[in-house]
This record gives sequence, C-alpha cells and structure tokens, in this order.
Amino acid sequence: MPLEKEELGRRLKHAREALGLTQEDVATQLGLSRGALAQFEAGVKPPNSLHLARLADIYRRDLGELLAEQFDETARDPLTALFRADAQLASDRARANAVAECAKLCREYTNLETLLGIDQDRVYDVNYNTPPMRTRWDAIRQGERLAELERARLRRGEDPLTNLVEILEAQGVRFIEMSLSESISGLFLSDSRYGPSIIVNDDHPLRRRVFSCVHEYCHVLVDRDRGGLVSRAENREELPEVRANSFAAAFLMPEGGVRAFVRRLGKGEQSRSQLSAYDETAVVEGQRRREAHSQDIQVYDVAHLAHHFGVSYETALYRLLNLKLVTEEERVVLAEQKETAAGIMRFLGPEPDAKAPGHKPFRHQLVLLAVEALRREVISRAKLRELCDLAQVQPGEFKALVATVEEPGTAPRGRRAYVPRA
Repeated sequence: MPLEKEELGRRLKHAREALGLTQEDVATQLGLSRGALAQFEAGVKPPNSLHLARLADIYRRDLGELLAEQFDETARDPLTALFRADAQLASDRARANAVAECAKLCREYTNLETLLGIDQDRVYDVNYNTPPMRTRWDAIRQGERLAELERARLRRGEDPLTNLVEILEAQGVRFIEMSLSESISGLFLSDSRYGPSIIVNDDHPLRRRVFSCVHEYCHVLVDRDRGGLVSRAENREELPEVRANSFAAAFLMPEGGVRAFVRRLGKGEQSRSQLSAYDETAVVEGQRRREAHSQDIQVYDVAHLAHHFGVSYETALYRLLNLKLVTEEERVVLAEQKETAAGIMRFLGPEPDAKAPGHKPFRHQLVLLAVEALRREVISRAKLRELCDLAQVQPGEFKALVATVEEPGTAPRGRRAYVPRA
C-alpha cells in the first residue's frame, strides 16, 4: 500500500531531528527554500523521487527504510554517535563525508545480501561478559582473555592468520580502507540493522593496518553499545584502547604459537633446566645446561617472528616483552635495531601487498554482488548504476559489467523504484 504523504512527512521530520539538523541546514543541502522543506514535512506536498533520494542520503537512512510499512523511530544512527564522540573528525568535512560514504557502502552491501538470500554469521550473536575495568592491568588481562576466547570460537588454533579480512567478513563485519588523518589508526561503526563495519587508515603501512583492523574488531566485540569509536594516538591510554591493543597483540600472536616458534629457534628456555621422571618408589632427575646467553633473543629472531605472524617488528617486540621472553632493557636495545630488522624482513620475503592481483577490495565485492542482483532481476539497471557510482566504477567498466548480464538489445526488468503516492 503506497505511503500517505502525511506519514512520509512525519518520518522525514523525525529523521532530521534525530540528527540535530535544522530545516535551514537541510534545505540548503537540497538547494530549496526552508518553506519547501516545511511543506514536505507537513505532508502538504510530497518530495519528488530525486529530492527523496537526496533526503535519504542526508539523513543517512536507506530509502526503503523511509518508505517501509513499519518505521523504526528508535533506530540509532551510528555515524551520529561517532561524530558526537569525536568532534575533531566531525569538523573535518571532507573526511567526515568520506566516512559517511563508507557507511553507505556497508549498508548497501547488507541490502544486497538480503536481496540475494545470502546468510552470514553475525558477530552480534557473540556476547562476552566483560566486567568493568578499573586499571590498565585489568584492561590488558581482559584483552588477552578475549583474544583467547575469540580464537577458540573461530577455531583458529595458534597459527598465524593469513586470511584476516576473510575471517572478519565471515562474521558479517564490513572492512574498508580509506585515507584518514595521521593520528587516526581506524574506527568502527556499530549498526544493529546493517551490521558492524571497520575503517582503517589506508595511509599507514600494511602491518600497522593489520593490527588496527584487529584492534577495531575488539571494539566491535565488546564496545558496540557505544555506536562508534575513533581510535587515535592521543587516546591510547584510555582503558578501552588499552584493552583493544592487548586483544590485537594476543589475537595476532597467540601465546602458545609465539612460545612454540621461539622454541623452534632454540630460544625461550632457561639456561639451566631440570626434569624429573618418577614412579611410585623412586625419582630420577635429569639436567641440561646451556651456554650463557645462548637463550638471548636477537634482532633476527624478532624479525623472523614478526614476519611469521605478519605483524610489525615493534608489535613482535612488545609481545615478547609481555610474555616475559625479553626484558624491558633487552626490548630497548632491540628496538634501536629497527633498520637492521627491516632489512632482515625484506630478506625473509616480500611483504604481502593488500592491493596485489587476487585481493578483493570491499568496493569490488559490493559491485560483483550488485551485478548478480541485476542478473536475478532483484535490482534495476539504474540501481546498479547508483551502486557503481558509489563504488567509484568508471563508465567503461560499468558497461563491461552490464554486458556480462544483459543480452544485446535486452535488459532485466529489475525491481521498479518505489515512489510514494502524492
């Protein structure tokens, strides 16, 4: 049943007020007078399809949501929560708009999955009981324990994670990389309707981005009630950030895996070891002595460990310190050999390139889902065009994509655009 214009006006007003926008703010973005917008909201005159689509973008709502039979007025916009929590990002209009575009991509991805009947596990079904943190000690221990539990839940054992993005996407987490200010490592958005999304700073080195991705995943697991959070260098001492850093280190480099790897290098044991074998009547002891300093971990050991687990040299060093495999004094000395370590890591093998052929960027995956949706006639050609524009597909590429679906001279019927009754 078509939506009455009075009800549509009421929804538009609610969506505007939920973002704290004035009629003047929205009218300016639409290129209309405040009076024209007031007529829309009062139900005197309905917006045309172009204005309605633009209003949906401004209000960060899905068009179908505004026109649905049931309208959820309690739904909270995660971007609003994010920008309220981080005024610095909100004031950077270009980057704030880029984050909003990424959020829209994530919503469209979930919509396409729904249309195509693709079932995904949702990390929202996971609920860890995390008691309040009072100290950094609490935060570090909690992060480590969460990493152990999540690795066990995902059945990942203690080996390196070579397909991190695929692991997270299988949990319904959207992952996007984009340019952010240098102080921001990443951010997450928690949307109960469309699922969680993680945005990582594309300007940072790959190994740092990997760490940031897992850091934000911790926020998705246990901080999603906040709606969104920006991780900045200046906030690293806040307890949720300490917990997320601890989680990332333990998730990427599980204790058992690190200790086993170090033992294979002939390190990580005491210089003097004693073992006992016994039965009910006697005990037999055996001892092994090692040369002094034979257990000292060297720069090449740390570089090898970092390369094995796909993390930065600094992350590997701090993990060794945390596991008491090096002392703070040893860490400082090894940290000063960063350039030497970089050379060793290059020798061990090229760093995996996130943009190499075969990598599936989020935008590419969304476009391929949209092409499949066009083939199944659950979206129109115009909707595919809209999604391709959002994903920054070039005109020539768009034609090639459509050609894979449409026979010459024909086009799928697709779904007709839903237009409210005037």
